[in-house]
Amino acid sequence: MQFRRFSLEKRQQLARTMSEEYPDRVPVIVSPSKDAPSITKTKFLCPHDRPVAWFLGEIRKHIAVNPQEALFVFVEKSDHSMILPQQAAAMSQLHHQFKHTDNFLYMHYALENTFGAACLFRLPRDARDPTFQGVRHCRF
Repeated sequence: MQFRRFSLEKRQQLARTMSEEYPDRVPVIVSPSKDAPSITKTKFLCPHDRPVAWFLGEIRKHIAVNPQEALFVFVEKSDHSMILPQQAAAMSQLHHQFKHTDNFLYMHYALENTFGAACLFRLPRDARDPTFQGVRHCRF
């Protein structure tokens, strides 16, 4: 992860500054898994009371993902193993349980196709797109 190229002291100072400025937020670092597309934003300040499901929606806004692809998020524990959190868990609860020594919560995301087989589906016609054919084929 690129964020870890900074020293531990610098990351701790950044987390301390963020916590002082935004005491009602959780500092989160998000990175893609091996085959997932890149994300435009990696540092997030998530409200304490928001559930993981809400945070998934925020991540989805910053990656190029198709609607038929499911987004999964994993929390990195301090021993670098991963867990799949409950969707209803509050971000503050995850931060309290799984924050690292630098006070950041590290999360990784992965995409999974929800269909799992070849499909043919019809998309709504977009009059602004002159190259749109109306039917798309997809292979999984």
